[in-house]
Amino acid sequence: SKTQYLHLMDGGIVDNLALRGLLNIVISFQDTPARRRRAPLEKLLRVRRVLVLVADGQAINDGRRARRRTVSSLGQIFDAVSGAQIDQYNVETLLLARREFEEVAANLRKARCARAARIEGYPCDDVKSFFVRVSLADVPDPKARARLQNIKTGLTIPAPDVDALVKAGRGAV
Repeated sequence: SKTQYLHLMDGGIVDNLALRGLLNIVISFQDTPARRRRAPLEKLLRVRRVLVLVADGQAINDGRRARRRTVSSLGQIFDAVSGAQIDQYNVETLLLARREFEEVAANLRKARCARAARIEGYPCDDVKSFFVRVSLADVPDPKARARLQNIKTGLTIPAPDVDALVKAGRGAV
């Protein structure tokens, strides 16, 4: 093999919320009746609740750039452009995901009701989709929120920071 090095980089610009892969599967599955027919329909007909839980670890925009008269370095420009791109892509991804999973629930209702009025004792149309986003931006305590949002991402994160993030995640859920 000619590969000597593997360079790992943050996938934020491509899929910061890690939803696009799942969305591609859902969209392609719902795309054609033939694909739906090949699915394990009996198991799918038992599904009544679809929960998508999105953990958004968006970092804080500290506003330092807005207090400077000029943006001078290439790094500052790249950070501004990529940050804006990630934020916009996140909004679009969240809107698309919410819509697609509502469609999943609608298709499940349709398939269940085509089979029977009641399935396993429940009305055929008793299918609901829940889309929940938890975010560090929603941590109620301003000091804790700022501390959590300022934790740098990387392949290693100090144990106290990991513990604080896990605790905040539990609280959000």
